[in-house]
Amino acid sequence: MKKTVQGATVLFLSMSFCFNTAFAEINTNAHSWAVEYVKKSVELGIMPSEFAYNATAGLTREELCIMAINFYKAKTGKNITVSAKSPFTDAKRTEILQAYELGIMNGTGNNKFEPKKIVNREQLAMVIMRTLKACGMDSVPKTNSKTFNDMDKVGKYAIEGINFVTSTGIMNGSNNSINPLGNVTKEQASTVFMNAYNLTIKKSVVINNKTLNIGDNVSTLTSKFGLPDRVDSSIYGYQRYVYNKDYNNLFMVGVSNGVVVDVCLFGKASGYGNFLIGSAFNSNGVSYDYDKNTGRAILQDTFNNINIYYDSTTKNIHCMKISDKKATPSVNVLNYNSKLENDIELEIFDIINSERAKLGLQPLNWDIRLQASSENHSKDMARNRYVGYNNKDGKTPFERMSQAGMQFKFASETIAMVPGDSIDIMGDFMTNVAKKGNILSKSIDNVGVGVSAQSLNLYVTVDMCK
Repeated sequence: MKKTVQGATVLFLSMSFCFNTAFAEINTNAHSWAVEYVKKSVELGIMPSEFAYNATAGLTREELCIMAINFYKAKTGKNITVSAKSPFTDAKRTEILQAYELGIMNGTGNNKFEPKKIVNREQLAMVIMRTLKACGMDSVPKTNSKTFNDMDKVGKYAIEGINFVTSTGIMNGSNNSINPLGNVTKEQASTVFMNAYNLTIKKSVVINNKTLNIGDNVSTLTSKFGLPDRVDSSIYGYQRYVYNKDYNNLFMVGVSNGVVVDVCLFGKASGYGNFLIGSAFNSNGVSYDYDKNTGRAILQDTFNNINIYYDSTTKNIHCMKISDKKATPSVNVLNYNSKLENDIELEIFDIINSERAKLGLQPLNWDIRLQASSENHSKDMARNRYVGYNNKDGKTPFERMSQAGMQFKFASETIAMVPGDSIDIMGDFMTNVAKKGNILSKSIDNVGVGVSAQSLNLYVTVDMCK
């Protein structure tokens, strides 16, 4: 079951840019909330320094063209050639003509541009949308459009722009109002442009203080992290490089045609953007889909799909998967074979031990007898299309483990039927208190995992004992 979750916090302007740079001396009269945005936009060449001196003043149409064209140049590195003759009788400035040429801004009618007229919020919204489109970056992540009490005041021409900037978090409202006709100041424009700029920055995956990008060559992966400890198959048909030497820093990398296409993170010193393993999940007001069966929040940024799996009780992130948004591999039933089943068994084993390592627990030992018991039960469930602890012959988990040759003081079993991958199976385990308690118990030291595929579903059994 999926549901869409929307952030409840609404601000006048969404402020999400991350500042890591020491600013050169830039003089500005901006309010305290806007100073960093103004300085950063000047530093990037988006806002001219002279705008910063009077940042609290209204932004004119001419000034908006200047900022939009500077943004375009900063993101694309391109210049724009314009015809010598201006289509406007009251404007000849190059940036105005360039913005017109790119379709970012139009005139106001009767061959007029009115360059000194102050811009309002709905006009800024349209310009931001058109500027990103001109940059080829209009596919930034969108959530459900937000509803404001004053949407009836938005001009028909601007509805698309307002929906775009509010669904991406570039602009927000206040007190459930978007105030479309409110004038825009230079400091407000700098904040909006920086929010747009932030959405177009490609983030790196951080693994134990090293970085990796979706789209990197496999040579980059191995030069930074060495050869994998194991190479598995995947439900998507490409290879999965497994790095399990240290369960505190477990990670897995999908590689297709020599290129990194996804990364699964489990280790404590890992993360992506503001999402860190072990920290509490916070969408920062961005809407997301939620799959309660696997405890998974589903988000996107400009470049990647982001699946965040968090603990059902602590809300802390226990693993995440980052994958290329443009590469959408399909799950093919032909990929489901005995090798894939065995690989997923080992991945579940690794992920369980990673979760135990986070709690300071000893890793479990792989036992081939428990593996045989688990695998036989998973095959029985898949064959007969059921999920249950007692098999079709009425045998309990304990009888099945004993029959496999195990002698134990304590034993437990965890089962699941999940359409997905090994990381989704772990999500299922961590959202169920009983299943989570089983795999993280201090009372066990041996484990076996059995996986059997039926159609696109994975039937999973984990047998554990001491």
